[in-house]
Amino acid sequence: RATRHACKNGILALDGRVFLAGYSEGGYATLAAQRLIESNHADEFELVASAPMAGPYDLSSTATTILSKDSFDNPYYLPYLILAYNQVYSLYDSLHTIFKNEIADKLPTLFDGLHIRTEINAELPLRPRDMFQTNFLDDFDNNPKNKLRLALEKNNLYAWAPKTKTHLYHCVNDTVVPYENSAIAYAHFVDLGATDVTLIPSAGSDHGQCAFPILYEAKLWFDDLKEAG
Repeated sequence: RATRHACKNGILALDGRVFLAGYSEGGYATLAAQRLIESNHADEFELVASAPMAGPYDLSSTATTILSKDSFDNPYYLPYLILAYNQVYSLYDSLHTIFKNEIADKLPTLFDGLHIRTEINAELPLRPRDMFQTNFLDDFDNNPKNKLRLALEKNNLYAWAPKTKTHLYHCVNDTVVPYENSAIAYAHFVDLGATDVTLIPSAGSDHGQCAFPILYEAKLWFDDLKEAG
């Protein structure tokens, strides 16, 4: 809708066809937008193809995987996720219930919108579990009705069958967003009856290094579809 509005001045001509693509968090947003359009707005948008790339579609399992690591190069992902979910779902009254006191005290400053990823990472332990309260970890690990776990499961993105042509791109060596996210989503899509979904693994080195080659591959796929009409 925003693109249609922006193009009303005639600078760009639109033919009505919609293609979705995004990488990492954008990959998750792409698949979520695809599900929403297919479910509620199919009459408004001619969705031709979707290319979700390296997204965390299985959020609950990804969080568990990251928490199990002895070292994680981007520890900021966990408070980034938890702060957002706590704001949306009001899961915990105090950050001190979740994080160790010294971490909880500085998170509001670190996540003030003025600090970049590397600055936040430098203030957090590389071992993810070292930033959390023991009681919080025990409940998350062992309680299937843990509030955060239930919120993450609510936002898993694989319990549906895409109708649009969909290519799931993901680097098999991704240590930031595990490749299993795309493999799990693909398996569920097929089991639920999707017939036009393809899982495309990439042999690139890691999450950041995979981004440009995968984006380019998706762009070439879109070009072929556009030329074919």
